[in-house]
Amino acid sequence: MVRLHLRSLGARAEEAEDLAQQVLLAAVSAGLPEPPARAAWLRETARRQWLSQCGKEGRRAEILRGEAAEAVWRRMVPGDRPEDFLEALRLCLEGLAPRARRIVEAHHRERRPLAEIAAAEGMTRTAVETALHRARRALRECIERRVEE
Repeated sequence: MVRLHLRSLGARAEEAEDLAQQVLLAAVSAGLPEPPARAAWLRETARRQWLSQCGKEGRRAEILRGEAAEAVWRRMVPGDRPEDFLEALRLCLEGLAPRARRIVEAHHRERRPLAEIAAAEGMTRTAVETALHRARRALRECIERRVEE
């Protein structure tokens, strides 16, 4: 869960792995809160570690994107139930058309450049941007429906 949250903020895969280990070490030394507050504590500690690292490296744009992602997370996951949101995301991703799912995963999970995705899919870069926009909108609407249920 910690690595996934760090990735959603914008951390690279290897960076998320390192930061997740730091968070878990902090949890061992600080002692984790009881289960209702545990997920929030882990997520907030991870976010602070990532922001600190970005700040030290002068990665201002990434900090802004991460803060935006966090704001969306807080709006989408009231009551701090990330497992509901993640399950909705998984189901909604499965519901996307195969090409849309490949494009979303290539761009967001694999962090591949749009031009590379376009070449692999036999599309123009503009078509990939349009497909991403539509897929994100479909995911947002699907997740909102599922989380509200």
